[in-house]
Amino acid sequence: MATDKHEKHPVIQVWSTNEVPRPQRFDYWANALSLALTPMRVDSTNERDFSAQLTATSLGPISVTRCKGTSHNSHRARRELSYSQEHSYHLLVSVQNDWGLVHRGHHLLSPGDVVFTDSQVAHDVVIESRFDIVNLKLPVDWVNAWLPDPSLLVGRPISRGEGWGQTLSSVLSCLSPEFVASAPVPHSVLADQIGALLAMNAGGVNPPKAADRALRDAVHDCIVQRCSEPMLTASDIAACLSVSESDLHAALSAFAETFATSLLAARVDLATQLLTSPVWAQLTETEIGRQAGFVDMAHFERACLRCNGRTPAQMRTSQSRQ
Repeated sequence: MATDKHEKHPVIQVWSTNEVPRPQRFDYWANALSLALTPMRVDSTNERDFSAQLTATSLGPISVTRCKGTSHNSHRARRELSYSQEHSYHLLVSVQNDWGLVHRGHHLLSPGDVVFTDSQVAHDVVIESRFDIVNLKLPVDWVNAWLPDPSLLVGRPISRGEGWGQTLSSVLSCLSPEFVASAPVPHSVLADQIGALLAMNAGGVNPPKAADRALRDAVHDCIVQRCSEPMLTASDIAACLSVSESDLHAALSAFAETFATSLLAARVDLATQLLTSPVWAQLTETEIGRQAGFVDMAHFERACLRCNGRTPAQMRTSQSRQ
């Protein structure tokens, strides 16, 4: 059960896994996230030492949440989407440490990078170390008042070091429920500042052209077919499709993607299929990594952990238990 701190209006709600026995912590944390944000499932490679705390309050129409704790993964797939009765957008920024996000693409986000997400789109979040993440839950009507087409910004990382991203990142990183509760300016002023900065960051985002979408899809298909080639390059794919390398990169960029992230995602997807298939059970994890195009085993393990939240060995062990 959440506790309340009555400093000033509004109320600050607090959920902490320290309030429950260790075996119940994941269910408790998933429930806290579902109540404060949106339904999702959580897991971790280090369940025994897992701990986390969530604080939340309101900033006018916006809900400000700050989550801190140890490494874990969260997932929002078809089942969790079906549980949701509310549509919302979210602005997230990590105050410390890198984290991974699969949400309309695979992204590795650095501290200070901001990302705009949609609760109606599935996601996977991978947090490999201690975390401190600010999450702003934004009502659809409020977002629509600031952004003509919010879908253009969904899943696009906003770099902390580029243009208006630097200002947006600085503002969000300073937000906490405690600060909001004692803010020296009206909440409407803070909310309007966030909306204006969001709009400024979306100003340079143009809708992808049909030609970009067609080329992006062709690039993805070609990468999937050839990702097992360890020395595969963007120029190889461009030559295969009879397009220039610059056109290839431009088509991917239109969807906030890069060749490197697309290739890595394809290799991890292939490796996951091989690791979880009984047909390939006789191969070692190292051999499967090579089959998927990975030359270095350490890189293979890091890539699987970042994208799936589990190492190759853990994926294989999990599959053998089913």
